[in-house]
Amino acid sequence: MNKKEEIGLKKYVFPLIMTIITFFIGSFFIYVTIGVPLKAEFQILLVSYFPTLFFILNTILIYKFNNSKKIITTFHILSIILTCILFIYYFIALFIVALIQAINGVSNPIFYKHYVSGTHLTKVFPENIPKNVSDVQFHYNPAFLQGGMIHYLYYVDENMTSDKFDKKYKSKAIWVGHKDEYNENKGLLSSGLLMYSEESYYKSQEHENDFVIYLVKGRCDDSGWCNHGEVLYAAFNEKTKEVIYRAEQW
Repeated sequence: MNKKEEIGLKKYVFPLIMTIITFFIGSFFIYVTIGVPLKAEFQILLVSYFPTLFFILNTILIYKFNNSKKIITTFHILSIILTCILFIYYFIALFIVALIQAINGVSNPIFYKHYVSGTHLTKVFPENIPKNVSDVQFHYNPAFLQGGMIHYLYYVDENMTSDKFDKKYKSKAIWVGHKDEYNENKGLLSSGLLMYSEESYYKSQEHENDFVIYLVKGRCDDSGWCNHGEVLYAAFNEKTKEVIYRAEQW
């Protein structure tokens, strides 16, 4: 390779390096938001890979207008400007991606392992969703601004018994009992045990107090009504064989 060719190739080095860097950063955004509905995933895709698309286009145009020093200089300047504001862009992108995920959440049990397995939640939550259970429902929402982070798993296990459940969780729990019996931290267990929304979780709450709750973690601020707190529990209904795991920080 002669000196002229070497100099010619150098103009591609910076945009190609930035293409690779922005691709990996964009891929990180996609990875941490995996499982949101397709429409939301597409929005995240656009936000995450916009800088990558810019640098790819930049590289193509440098190649296309290889003989035009003015155009190449212009795109180099644009690349440098974008690189300088990338930190600001990715800060905004992180905010947008978190907002999209918080609004849409994740409710497909396929992604359970991605958001639960390998985390501190498996002190209570199962490492994997058990086989031979029915009506499985999973829900995850990240914390965003004043909104809380929620991890929720529900299923029906015909093989579960109160003795099995008690043996597994009693030693871990700081409190065991029915929801209407709890009075230590006002408001800690005020939300429904059974989740429901417009698309999912249309579950009757008539038998909510039939669940025995094994409260593993229950923390509140001193506001008198748990304006901020953390809860982690497992619950079982002997009558209906329903099992619930819930973790929430708000």
